[in-house]
Amino acid sequence: MTEDINWKHKGWHYLAHRRLGEVLFYYLARVRPFNPHVTLAAIDRLITEQRLGSVRVFPIFGPYDLLIRAWLHPSIETEFREWLQPKLEHCRSLFPFAVTSVDYKWYLHQYPDREVDRDQLAMLTGDVIRAVQRDENPEMLRKFINGNLVVERQEQRIANSIKFFVAINLEDDAPAAKTDILRGIERFIKEKRLVQFASIYTGFGFCSILLKGQVNQFFDVATLPNWIGNEYAEFGISTETYLVHGPTHVVGNEDIGDATFDAIEGKNLFIQSIIPELFHSKAEIKHDIDLYLREVEYKEPAKRLTQQDRKLLHDYFYGLLVDDHTRMAQTLFVYFYSLENFLRENHKVFISKILKSGPEIGDLYKKINETKESGKFLSLGDLLNMYKLAVEHRNVMDNVDGLEFGDWQKLVHIRNLVAHGDVDLARDWHSIIETLLSQLPMVHNLVSLIEKVTEKKYSPQFN
Repeated sequence: MTEDINWKHKGWHYLAHRRLGEVLFYYLARVRPFNPHVTLAAIDRLITEQRLGSVRVFPIFGPYDLLIRAWLHPSIETEFREWLQPKLEHCRSLFPFAVTSVDYKWYLHQYPDREVDRDQLAMLTGDVIRAVQRDENPEMLRKFINGNLVVERQEQRIANSIKFFVAINLEDDAPAAKTDILRGIERFIKEKRLVQFASIYTGFGFCSILLKGQVNQFFDVATLPNWIGNEYAEFGISTETYLVHGPTHVVGNEDIGDATFDAIEGKNLFIQSIIPELFHSKAEIKHDIDLYLREVEYKEPAKRLTQQDRKLLHDYFYGLLVDDHTRMAQTLFVYFYSLENFLRENHKVFISKILKSGPEIGDLYKKINETKESGKFLSLGDLLNMYKLAVEHRNVMDNVDGLEFGDWQKLVHIRNLVAHGDVDLARDWHSIIETLLSQLPMVHNLVSLIEKVTEKKYSPQFN
């Protein structure tokens, strides 16, 4: 007998929101005088009137009264703030935080081996989403749960927990500093096991990093922010902790709302998730970009695009759309610069852990280039070949699912063309991005293996 299944206590994987072009925002609101009953009822009416979805409202202790989480289509985010402030009749301040990167998500680490079914993600449409949320298609809901596109939020397990948010700001906001802090917080969460159902976001607005989580004992709330302050004092770090009145939100739900469907009506969702500006442009090249991206959508690399890949594609095609070929070249240069730095900084640790033998390591350097005894001056091609030889020497590929090495020369060729300014992007934009897309799966596999072996996270500078 098949178990009954419904939408209650379910939510969409964040990639589903991204598929629809939504962006995650948080808002701190200060309302004086604060009458919870009146204020929350007003927000509830706003959500209904404007047909919004995926909005959650948390009353919090301290100088601010509300923390509002909302997945919004960019075309309505400004309007959302304009709608919200009149509804909050005595709103004294409203500060946003726009999420640019989801760095840690509890359901990704609770089930690390369960990836989103990319084929299901590609077939996601407004009609399918509505049917699932309205419990009109339980079989599809079951498939989405099995494909990890729908997340079971397990509200029953957090009924008595203490929920809190930590806003983190740092004077040294360099990407490397931020990456170290993120990885440190992640290790703390995993090793101490005090903070449950944690999520970590980076972005811009009222903080640099926003963390949410919950604990079982009140005094455990202070453990994480105190550790952050002590561990990363050299970065000029500061934290503010917002304690939620209760174990969960008091207004809102996890449904994707009709306002988002209205915003994307008639638009190709894949293109929308890459470069939404295309739909409002009058540039002649927009038709060529549209046609190309529609062809790319059904190719295998498109199903494996990461958030960083999408940002890369956005910046590249936006430069093409506004006839700024310098921007296109800069986008490619920064991509290769970040990749090359990551490979160079980690190759010695990677090789030593893989080969575990001094003579073998020396032999490997000689095979690559006898005149370069250190990795300081190794080119991208040298570095890629070095990783390839090290992996093949120890048959690491036998133990890593999906790891394949092909011909890196096409990738190296693009890098060299961009670095030497020897490419006409107005003419060759199609062939350049086509080649890069074909190489991305190999890059993903290699980066994933390096991260696993060295425990160092790849963090492109265009996050």
